[in-house]
Amino acid sequence: MLELVGVLFVFLIIFLFLENIWPENVSRWKGEYEFQTMYNRAQQESTALVESPGYPMDWNPQSVQIVGLSVQKNVLDSNRLQMFSQMVLDDYNLTKHKMKFFEYDFFIEIDSNKDSLDRNIGRIPNPASNTAVVWRNVSLEGQNAIFRLTVFR
Repeated sequence: MLELVGVLFVFLIIFLFLENIWPENVSRWKGEYEFQTMYNRAQQESTALVESPGYPMDWNPQSVQIVGLSVQKNVLDSNRLQMFSQMVLDDYNLTKHKMKFFEYDFFIEIDSNKDSLDRNIGRIPNPASNTAVVWRNVSLEGQNAIFRLTVFR
């Protein structure tokens, strides 16, 4: 009988220990899963934006099906960039939908050595937002620049 009480006591201690630790781990796993999902989405979209001209190749804000900003891999087209900026200003949610960012928001920064080429496009994330950031080295009008895409919720 004493052995049964001892076994039950050990089982109870293990059960209470696991019950306290399990929710902590699940919460951490959910946070990591959400970050990885956002990061993967940011990687995919940044690749499409800086390595592709989009579809159709001569897209405009009304005809675009896949947004792309480049004339060749990592070389951005100023005209496409301007059209994209205007799309975001005119209808951020429609642009977000065309980029398939249904559950996320985005912010794009382009920083170069030439201030006139720098851009901020999209919504600025709240400091409390969960964010994933991807950056790429690109060229814009012959200048080296950094293309930074922030995806957030």
